[in-house]
Amino acid sequence: MKILNDTTTDIYNTPIKMDAVSALIWIFGSILGSTWRKEVGKGSIEDILDNPGKGKLYAIWHSDLLPLANVFRNKNFSVIVSSSRDGIRASAVAKKWNYTIIQGSSSRHGFSAYRQCLRALQNNRNVAITTDGPRGPRGVVKSGIAHLCIMTRSPVVPLAVHSSSYWKLKSWDRMIIPKPFATLTIKTGEIITAGDLDTSETSIELLRKKIEENLHAISLA
Repeated sequence: MKILNDTTTDIYNTPIKMDAVSALIWIFGSILGSTWRKEVGKGSIEDILDNPGKGKLYAIWHSDLLPLANVFRNKNFSVIVSSSRDGIRASAVAKKWNYTIIQGSSSRHGFSAYRQCLRALQNNRNVAITTDGPRGPRGVVKSGIAHLCIMTRSPVVPLAVHSSSYWKLKSWDRMIIPKPFATLTIKTGEIITAGDLDTSETSIELLRKKIEENLHAISLA
């Protein structure tokens, strides 16, 4: 599959400035993250990210965003971040952790984000998607990742983190913040492929549900 050349400016090429809030999040997350012990249920983090010839789509819940972003920094990832004010702050933190930023959502800049995902996958980059973000509902996978999987034939890897001790925020996503010196266990679900599914609504919904079920199966209750 080839992407047609166009003159549209990629949103992630726009400079992303870190404000006081994003700077505090980055400092807090970096210091706290340096105390965490990371382990993988099977293999290693490098095994999870192995992508010979083609990038993978990594499906995560919004609640796992902070610990997983810290664990997988500097690992050749592109991430989709909403273009809201909070999204811009998250982008600034992610940039400091060496992620390539794709800004957009289903409601804002959706086509540009989709095009950038295609390009990243073709360039053998892994793309992480918070499947129930940016505003929920919590624990419900949106259809975008299923559509990308079918269009690109890139596999989907459900990804979750279990922390030995953590705080849980009272935000809509019940975000997890592992406590200092917590042990993080990275969980991966069944690798999901599009098979012979097409881009019909029925096929997309079938794949969306499969991704959702696999994410729930590996996630903290």
